[in-house]
Amino acid sequence: MTIQTLSPDNHEMIKGAYDIHKQVTYSPWSYAAFADCVTPPYQMIALGDADVIGYAIILMVADEATLMDIGVSPGARGKGAGKALTQKVIDICTQKKMATIWLEVRASNSIAINLYKSHGFTGQEVRKKYYEAKDGREDAIIMKRNNF
Repeated sequence: MTIQTLSPDNHEMIKGAYDIHKQVTYSPWSYAAFADCVTPPYQMIALGDADVIGYAIILMVADEATLMDIGVSPGARGKGAGKALTQKVIDICTQKKMATIWLEVRASNSIAINLYKSHGFTGQEVRKKYYEAKDGREDAIIMKRNNF
């Protein structure tokens, strides 16, 4: 599988990534906001050849990056897509000399938390009732990776 950086003219791949975003996000962004993430200071990457099976969005400002969003198609889960995307995010941030990478993750998402820990992210704090959830609100765990 290929991971590529998307540009504004990658309409079909942006749409494919957005379709995954809508499937895996409780409260999805608008298409316009999502598609805008292919322009600096954002960078969107997509995993897939003919069809997108995963994506990640990075915000890079000064020497800090934030993994804004990452998603893997439900049918592609458990096959290394999340691991490959996370490693590519780290590689991009290292290449661009980002000293730290931040992210937030739902406290209930133990699979993602373990994935991030395996890539050197550590928990920093908890934001109480940060995410909208089916039964109210859910905590977010803020995680950080020092890149250098």
